[in-house]
Amino acid sequence: MRRIRHLCLLLTTSALVAHRPLAAQSRDVSNDSSQRFDSLGLRMKQEELYAARKRLRQLLRDADAYHRAGDRRMEGVTLRNAGNVYLKPLGRLDSARVLYQRALEIAQAVGNRWDEFNAVYNIRIAESNLAYADSFLVYWHDALSIAHRAGDRATEGEVLLRLSGSYTSFDSAVAYTTQAAVIARELGDRWDAGRQAFYATGLAYLRLARFDSAEAYLRESRARAREVHDQAEEAWALN
Repeated sequence: MRRIRHLCLLLTTSALVAHRPLAAQSRDVSNDSSQRFDSLGLRMKQEELYAARKRLRQLLRDADAYHRAGDRRMEGVTLRNAGNVYLKPLGRLDSARVLYQRALEIAQAVGNRWDEFNAVYNIRIAESNLAYADSFLVYWHDALSIAHRAGDRATEGEVLLRLSGSYTSFDSAVAYTTQAAVIARELGDRWDAGRQAFYATGLAYLRLARFDSAEAYLRESRARAREVHDQAEEAWALN
């Protein structure tokens, strides 16, 4: 009898032990999965930071090269781009603000209002810890008024294109791109980025299913790209 009781005890204990590892194993699998996801997320973050630092070093080298070559405008633009890397991927707002301020000084020195608008906007973003981004439309509408009053048609066109990309409504987008296209026709070769206005307008009309208008603007975009031998832009217009 004592043997039977001992055997029952062993069987009961074995059953309990057999069930406990199942629950424990389930927790282990859950923990292992969580750790793998955490590890993957950390690795992706590290790779993103590595790529950002690499891009930053290249931009600073480029800015130095532009400085030595005497191309002040591109020096300022490149410093602003480097500031963008400090701002977002790296999260170093003070470093970003320093480069934005330098870009602003250069833009003012060379008299480029468009670059100046961009630098001021970036400075406000950095100083507000990114909160000023909510004021995007207010800032760029004010910039549009300033450029218009100053008679700076190229900058006015640039701001119109910037605004056109901020609306989810294609009707609103086309309202801005068509104004930019008018300026592009007026300025011709005096506004290098003006060709983009025709492509942007054609694309906006295409999304509105206004195919005749879309074709007209895309044809004009293609023709102007062909004039300056811009094969990439010509290919976009064809597509």
